[in-house]
Amino acid sequence: MTWFHNNQRYWRITFLLLLAMAISGPWWFDRIWVPAPYPCDTPNVIRLDETFCGFPLSITWFYTSFFGEITSLVTSLTTNALSFNDAARTGLFNVWITLPLLPLLTTALILLRGDHRRGDLFHRVGLGLAAGMVGLIGIFGFSRASWALWGLWLYIFLAISMLLLEILVFKENRRLTYE
Repeated sequence: MTWFHNNQRYWRITFLLLLAMAISGPWWFDRIWVPAPYPCDTPNVIRLDETFCGFPLSITWFYTSFFGEITSLVTSLTTNALSFNDAARTGLFNVWITLPLLPLLTTALILLRGDHRRGDLFHRVGLGLAAGMVGLIGIFGFSRASWALWGLWLYIFLAISMLLLEILVFKENRRLTYE
């Protein structure tokens, strides 16, 4: 356990790189209607069921349009083109979709600023929120072709293992402090 305590910076950097790779990997399928007699022969397209094929998409696809979505939301609110309920629903979705970025940002902040009590707590809470949210996506979105969504599964594995590792190191820090 002391190895993890002594080498926090190295495994956090490794986690950060692997997390960036997981975020850029496939998270869901863009469903394409292709009836059963026809093959899904395009590269990277996977047969999901008897009537649909799927093209794997990364969550970064959402992030590329995120700022345009926020600008559109603010413009719609100021011109009363969107009801408050619709704006709240869109805003909550945008917050929800950015949760996977939270561990990436908190890990980068810890690496840049060093360990601080509040920063570590914020990091563990961010890891827990992201692992829980993405874990629910993985569980409820599980299908026959879920094996192809390696980005999602890698992210879930990394977030949960990083959270457990951070908790163990936190306990080790407390033990060393009181000795």
